[in-house]
Amino acid sequence: MNNFHILKKSADIIKYTGDLVLKEIKSGQKVTVIFPNRRPVYFLSQYISGIYKSAADSIKMFSIDDFIDTCWESSDAAIFYPYAKINPAEAIFLLFDLNKNPEINLIKDAEKLDVFMPWGYKLFGDFEELLIEMTDPSSCDAIIAERINPDSNLQNFSDKFAKFSKMYKSFYETLVKSGFTSRSYRYKTFAENIDANITPNPDVFSSVINGRVILAGFYGITASEAVIFKNLLKNNGFGGENQTLIVSKTGASVADFSSKIGLKPPSGGNITMKDEEYKNRENYGKLSEVKELTKVTEFTEESELNGINFYFNKVSSVHNEIARLKEIIDKSVQKLSSKDLIVLSKEDYLFPLIHNVLNSLDKGDYNISIGYSLNRTPIYTLFNLLSVVHGRKKYDKFYAKDYASLFLHPYVKNISGKLQALPQYRFDAVQTRTIFQAIESYIKKNKILFISVKEIENAVLPAISLSEDSVKAYIGEMHRLFISNFENIENIKDFIEKIVKIIDAVSHNSSADKHPYGSKFIESALKAVMEFDATNFGHYKFEGVSGYFNLLKNLLKRQKVPFKGTPIKGLQILGPLEARNINFDRIFYLGANEGVLPDVSKENTVLTEEVRRFLKLPDAGESSKIQEYNFFNLVSGAKEVYLFYNDSSRSEKSRFVEKIIWNIQKTTKNLKEPKEINSAFKINFNPAEPSPIKKTGEVKDYLCGIEYSAAKLDTYLKCPSMFYYRYVLNIRESGDIGEDIDAAGIGSVIHSVLNEYFKVFEGREYIFSSLEKEKIKIGGILNEKFNDRGSMVLNLQKKQILTALNLFIEKRAKDLAGVKITGAEYPLEGAVTVKLADGCERAIKLMGRSDLIIEKNGEHFIIDYKTGASLTCPDKNFIPAAENRDEWLKNVKSVQLPFYIIIYSACKSVGHSNITAKLWGIKKNEERKVDLKDVNLLNAYAKFIGMLIEDIINSENFDFVKKEPYKKKICGFCSYSVLCGRI
Repeated sequence: MNNFHILKKSADIIKYTGDLVLKEIKSGQKVTVIFPNRRPVYFLSQYISGIYKSAADSIKMFSIDDFIDTCWESSDAAIFYPYAKINPAEAIFLLFDLNKNPEINLIKDAEKLDVFMPWGYKLFGDFEELLIEMTDPSSCDAIIAERINPDSNLQNFSDKFAKFSKMYKSFYETLVKSGFTSRSYRYKTFAENIDANITPNPDVFSSVINGRVILAGFYGITASEAVIFKNLLKNNGFGGENQTLIVSKTGASVADFSSKIGLKPPSGGNITMKDEEYKNRENYGKLSEVKELTKVTEFTEESELNGINFYFNKVSSVHNEIARLKEIIDKSVQKLSSKDLIVLSKEDYLFPLIHNVLNSLDKGDYNISIGYSLNRTPIYTLFNLLSVVHGRKKYDKFYAKDYASLFLHPYVKNISGKLQALPQYRFDAVQTRTIFQAIESYIKKNKILFISVKEIENAVLPAISLSEDSVKAYIGEMHRLFISNFENIENIKDFIEKIVKIIDAVSHNSSADKHPYGSKFIESALKAVMEFDATNFGHYKFEGVSGYFNLLKNLLKRQKVPFKGTPIKGLQILGPLEARNINFDRIFYLGANEGVLPDVSKENTVLTEEVRRFLKLPDAGESSKIQEYNFFNLVSGAKEVYLFYNDSSRSEKSRFVEKIIWNIQKTTKNLKEPKEINSAFKINFNPAEPSPIKKTGEVKDYLCGIEYSAAKLDTYLKCPSMFYYRYVLNIRESGDIGEDIDAAGIGSVIHSVLNEYFKVFEGREYIFSSLEKEKIKIGGILNEKFNDRGSMVLNLQKKQILTALNLFIEKRAKDLAGVKITGAEYPLEGAVTVKLADGCERAIKLMGRSDLIIEKNGEHFIIDYKTGASLTCPDKNFIPAAENRDEWLKNVKSVQLPFYIIIYSACKSVGHSNITAKLWGIKKNEERKVDLKDVNLLNAYAKFIGMLIEDIINSENFDFVKKEPYKKKICGFCSYSVLCGRI
């Protein structure tokens, strides 16, 4: 019998291998089957047990990794060290210590472990690849050095590669001395000793290998695997002649694969066994359930694709893909089974799939087998927030934003029940959430940028009426758990113990386990830190807290959350590698885009593509070939294949999809592309026209009783609906807790500084001493009002504010010399009589506050500071009237200055002809002014204010702005656009 069985791509390698196994068992033989990955083992086991239930004692099945580990750990041979596999984090510590040696100091400027760690992970990956490929980089040192001109820019690379080689050698020497092995070390050592005939008699492997060995589904193999397979084929002590079979599918490089293992492919590369071997049913005895092996005839890849129904789905986003997939599955009359596969090319698809497609299925109806990165989960976010809080702490104070983000994390704010440290109290989750939300509201209201634990416990809690003993005890315990515990860290072991306490609190006292996968996330995080806690590096110390948290994040971000289900039952959700060597009837392939399929991205330290080719290591081209081989093997075995991809200016369909399309075009002899279903969401982004808001009698009564300011009238002038949301419903943006001061905050600081600066002259003449002295005064007031707390961002903003104020004083102070300061932050009051809808008249109170009022030579000037870019005043040539109502917004723009003149004139009995209202722009040192010395203009604006208020009270609806360009200008920056429906 031929040792090398090459199947066509559409062949079912599980069934074919299973039939080979059953044939051997029937003849009294035992069999060991080895696959590249673990999942085919489950399917082969199901296939065999479904036909021959008593076959279990006669067959052993492994993935190649499991086989090597089992051989290694079962052997008592002296050549194999009984050492555990090192985990990547432990490997990083060994590399870090080696990197301190000047002779092999490969990574410069990485004296701190947390800085070295990202590089260490890359180095460990490179070293493992070199080892499993049985490549010694030092053998190329001299050649590389010889080929590089000492004067060239590449001399540095030669030196770097030499250090790389030395570190590689030293690392594996240190690895064994430290009592560890690694995956690649086991492979290479196993391969070398088999090849050198050092491996002892078959008794050593009798507990691992049963009789004939079948290597099924291999293609792109490493150098170590090639040596192992070659020697298994030679039967170095494993039994009788021809005891090892290779079962593989054809591919472009099948000749390379066969030569690696010392075999020549069968003639033509298409016939697996002699025809008579297929026809001879006697080999199967009475096992009639065993079906005859299908003959493999000559074929081409194109011919295998011809019988498959391909469906091409063009989408615009991940969620679009999931929506289209759900639509297809919902319309399908065929029930989902283990013969259906959803391939997730990226983990981005997992939770959209779970929540939108799998949510309608019972958990037993599907199996997920894909790792999900822990750094995409809430538990990682929690520790990242904790890291930020401690990493940006200054002078015992935290950024208020960081503090609020941490304690409002869902896992933290819901820590409740009986806490281990506070057995005398029991806390409700609603109560604990309320506590932290109240603290956040206080911080926002008071625009606090920095805050300390003491301030929260001693000042904030009493201020928000939460001073009960139980609340104080709860906040104190939370601060201890998340804050004070990390103020003094002895070493890594101490740090991990403190992290475990947080994990325990989250696990036992929060709502994390109420999320369907919350427990999985927490278990994975705990596993990552506990595995590291078991290492020999707990004594290591970092200089600062950031080093510990960087270590933690590096540990967590490389941890995968396992999703395990029933491996052979129901709809299968797998990654591309997990789907190898299994045939499915229907395949839904998500993310079939170039750059993802194939995925050839690789971050290299020293092993660039050129160096890889020089060392004869697999490069990007080889990786692409292997992915192509796996992809076409997968789709060739299906009846229906649904391909989903984003084809746009930023993304394009995979070259493998293009190859399928080209094959269809060649087969149909038609260059027209196959039908492509454009599944992009049909979305209309035109803003919806909101409905007017009807006024109730209660609302009208309320509008009659409130005071009206210029700001309220300006808001109504812009958009009546905005007025309704802001001043009737009193809905305001809560704003974010920032690391800096927003535009409104900067305006508030400037107004506060100028108010205090002019307040000392209130009721008397302003005295200007000298520009320098006035600037010193301004600077002193600003220092009192604005504490930058050592923040570079705030310090920069403070300097910008001071510059603007100094320019303002420079321009205005001399002009103000000799004027009387009537008032700063001066209150204004007035009234207007309006006619209500029922014909009655009502006096409505008017209120205002001018930033500054001055008098000079009998003239009164009302000043309002503006810190924004634009100064908005009415058109001086426009007289508002009922007849030109449609022009009010365009020409009046803002009623503020006329409003101030009218009520100031009334309350101070000052003639309107002696009053001028001005806007002083701080940003550009500009000025705009308005006067109502024309009696017609005065009367028009007095009437205009009355008309506006009458409209506010009497109209049946709060309407909305309709005209362009005001609709775009106003709605585009409106906080209420979502509420009114115009988004």
